[in-house]
Amino acid sequence: MVGRLSVTQAQAAAESFRQAVAADHIIPVTISIGIAVFDPAETTTRPTPEELVQCADSAMYQAKSDGGDRVVVGELISRAGAEPA
Repeated sequence: MVGRLSVTQAQAAAESFRQAVAADHIIPVTISIGIAVFDPAETTTRPTPEELVQCADSAMYQAKSDGGDRVVVGELISRAGAEPA
């Protein structure tokens, strides 16, 4: 999902999706979700789609590393010499 959502809205949407996937299955099914967010007021330039995907991917792998079946937010910070989260 791509859109202008607050972190809280993005987390709520992802959590709702995670719960829907887990519901009503004969065989347990879980998902790990990574979300990429950035604050335009704190970034010198807009992140590229590739940077957003990389950030979300890293957050998803963090969710898996933390035990799976969860949502993790990865935040892109100022690109003035800093690496994306």
